Amino acid sequence: MMLDTTVEKYYVDDNAYPFSLEDYPVIDPERGIDMRETYELDHTLLVWFYKRLREYLKQDVVDLEFHKFNIDGEELTEKQCIDRMMSDIMTYLYDFTDFISEEEFLALGDEELNDKVKKQNNDKIFAARDFGKVLGEVLPVLWW
Repeated sequence: MMLDTTVEKYYVDDNAYPFSLEDYPVIDPERGIDMRETYELDHTLLVWFYKRLREYLKQDVVDLEFHKFNIDGEELTEKQCIDRMMSDIMTYLYDFTDFISEEEFLALGDEELNDKVKKQNNDKIFAARDFGKVLGEVLPVLWW
């Protein structure tokens, strides 16, 4: 899985939408609400989190090894929690059809395609739940 490519495909010029401003203008210019953000709100939120977590890892003010969290019986550092959340985001955003050719896609039999879609959906559900669980633990220390 291509990590940043998976996230970046949702953002062109910092917009994660298949619509242009001309097609779907900002609904409330005073507050800056852009209705395109609600097109795939799950993706919009996860891309927002991913980009900020990636930048948070670059700062050198916070010792990311200091705080420890017990998640699923395993002791994780803040850095490990962030890495895990970023991995969960990648799993959620990943779509196998983005990484195969049209010929490969068309060559898949119905059963094989159904299996791939079912596995991908199960992976997304697990990733979403895991992301929420880890975020719930680490959120109070995500500041500097």
